[in-house]
Amino acid sequence: MQIHFHTTGFDMTDAEKALFTERMEHLRQYLGSLAGDGDLTSCGVRITKTKHDSGDALEVSAHISTAHDADFTASVTGESMQSLASELHNILKNEIVKHKEERTNKKQTPLSEL
Repeated sequence: MQIHFHTTGFDMTDAEKALFTERMEHLRQYLGSLAGDGDLTSCGVRITKTKHDSGDALEVSAHISTAHDADFTASVTGESMQSLASELHNILKNEIVKHKEERTNKKQTPLSEL
């Protein structure tokens, strides 16, 4: 999976990139056949840091495009990179699983019910 990062308001550390890369790469097992050739699946991660009186706020969004024209997006906000990476991963995982279940159910629906 090709992962691209875009940040606004700060520079990502190598550790932060590794954290998000690991969480996004983990999604490959859920993508399965949707991913096709892994090099054709891309993931864009956009992280924006804004300063507030109460501290820094982070907004993270991700978009995954697969070789089989399935797209998944998620956005989260918070203060901790670690928790945001996990939240983003969980939302995307749930979207992928739901999409695959819907595809499976559609294939199993008899024509008389359509």
